[in-house]
Amino acid sequence: MKKNPENRIFIALGSNKGNRLGYIKSAIDALKKNTFCTVVAVSKMYESKPFGAADQSNFFNCALEIRSSLDETELLRYLKKTELEVGRTPEKKWGPREIDIDIILYGSKIFNTSDLVIPHPHFKERDFVLLPLIDLDKDLCDPESGEKISNFLNKIEKFVINSFKL
Repeated sequence: MKKNPENRIFIALGSNKGNRLGYIKSAIDALKKNTFCTVVAVSKMYESKPFGAADQSNFFNCALEIRSSLDETELLRYLKKTELEVGRTPEKKWGPREIDIDIILYGSKIFNTSDLVIPHPHFKERDFVLLPLIDLDKDLCDPESGEKISNFLNKIEKFVINSFKL
C-alpha cells in the first residue's frame, strides 16, 4: 500500500432512492471510521434534478475533501465496498440508487484505466458536483486544463434546485 497522505482527494456522494440523507450520512460516517481516510471537510448538501435518465426522483449530492494513504485503485475498491455496506443495490446505469460515491479529483493526478478515470470524466458537466467542490475550495483547479473549476459553471446546464447545510 502506497502512502499518499499529502494528496487532497475530492469525492462526490449522491442518493435518490429511499432515505437519501440517511444513506449519505451513513457513507460519510463510514469514511470517518476508516483508518486509511481522514475526512477534512464536507460541503453543503444540494438537491438536484436527475442527470441522464430523467424519469426518477431528485438527488441529494455533496462532496468531501479527504486525505488517504490508499492509492487510487485501493480507494476505489474501498468506496465501492462502502456503497454496498451502506445499502446500494445493483441497478441500471444512471438509474435510481441508494448511494453513489465517486472519486472526482485525487491531488493533481491524471489517471486512466479501464476501471477508473481521474479527474472524473464528467465532473465539468455537472453543477451538482461543481458547486459542492467550490464549497470546499473556491480556488480549486482542474488538473488537466489548469482552469478554475468555478469557470465550468457558466458552460453547463443547471440541475441544482436547492441547497442546505448538513
